[in-house]
Amino acid sequence: ISKKTFFNIDMTIDDIAAFRKLDAKRIDGVYSNKDVGFAMINKLGLKNIKYAGKDRALNYFIGFLKNNNSEETVKKFNACFEELKKNGTIKQILKKYGINSAK
Repeated sequence: ISKKTFFNIDMTIDDIAAFRKLDAKRIDGVYSNKDVGFAMINKLGLKNIKYAGKDRALNYFIGFLKNNNSEETVKKFNACFEELKKNGTIKQILKKYGINSAK
């Protein structure tokens, strides 16, 4: 990116540091997952940040430990997840963090 634009690349130790630098106008931008970014902005109460757009769509995955990934475990997990989705629990949890649920 830095070779094709006027940006300087600044590596930070975590998302919190990056978003604080951005809010303080010490850097010009942060490359972050949209939902993570909005969660950071809300959590830290930042006011000087505007969402600029997406780079690409992301798929999220759920993993299980090798010794706990039986077909039965996955079926139980999926059933519970679908129930939580259906009754609005997942949407409520995500809303607390400023995250939109997948369709």
